[in-house]
Amino acid sequence: EDEISKVTVKNGDVTMTYVKNDDTWTYEEDPDFPLDESAVNTKMNCLTTLTVDRVLESPEDLSEYGLDKPQQEVTVLKTDGTTFTLYIGNQNSSNNDFYVKVDDGADVYTMPSSSVNAFNMQPYDVAKADSFPTLESTNIRDIKVEKEDGTVEFSSDENGTSWTVKDQDGNEEEAGTTAASDLTTAVSSLTYKKFIDYKGDDLAQYGLDKPTETVTIVTEETEAETEEETETETEEVTEAATESETAEETVSEAEAVSGTETAESETEAEPESETETEEPKTIEVTTTLLIGNTNDDGDYYVKLADHDGVYTMAESTLEKLLNV
Repeated sequence: EDEISKVTVKNGDVTMTYVKNDDTWTYEEDPDFPLDESAVNTKMNCLTTLTVDRVLESPEDLSEYGLDKPQQEVTVLKTDGTTFTLYIGNQNSSNNDFYVKVDDGADVYTMPSSSVNAFNMQPYDVAKADSFPTLESTNIRDIKVEKEDGTVEFSSDENGTSWTVKDQDGNEEEAGTTAASDLTTAVSSLTYKKFIDYKGDDLAQYGLDKPTETVTIVTEETEAETEEETETETEEVTEAATESETAEETVSEAEAVSGTETAESETEAEPESETETEEPKTIEVTTTLLIGNTNDDGDYYVKLADHDGVYTMAESTLEKLLNV
């Protein structure tokens, strides 16, 4: 592990270079990229446990093994300045091993998939992704869904038990309990699927410059604020307790020396610790989700209005909101 200084991974048309300095990794192609250090270490440390199952000595036709035009290459720069490159070819269908060649050597090796699978990667496989905000269904007070054909808004009373719905024309009616419950449950279950783009500087490619749907969720949260006692009050309580204990010790010593009974000493009760607790504050938190186009897998591109990062969400996750 300490010998690894730089690793370049070529996967098809994508090249990723990771540089290690003082146990810290950076992404050479984009130094600001939000790397997940743990994820990078896990992949790169696979290089320290490479094992070979078989050696095929000087095969004539590298195309049989997918090594005439390998789809993956891993080049390692060691701290002593030397390098080596693994060329990764086809996978053996019978035992799942991969055919691998090292540098310009004539031999072909077979390596277990556990050794080389880590490098079938893309940049965002080692990105530090955010989680979608946690939204408790019981705290949701308003859900507004804006689409091209108008806006539908669901609003609850202060307890979140009774709901009304306002349609595109502004008509307001009582909402069915089951329908409202299904909708709040769907909102509280929203989760990201994949991290796509941390910059979000070209939203048009995701259909997020003009979202097909904007969902605004208002939740009601509480903040408890407690004011602790002042240092002066604490010192007074401590001094009073010390004086009381000293008085009791003096009486006990006098009784032991004289052998006479003494009247019970009247001791003042210790002052109680005073803590002022304010009533919990109620605050409204607004979360706005933008929904864009779908990708080849049928997942939707999404982002929060006040964040740059672009993610995907599964269609099944968004179904209730898309068809509201």
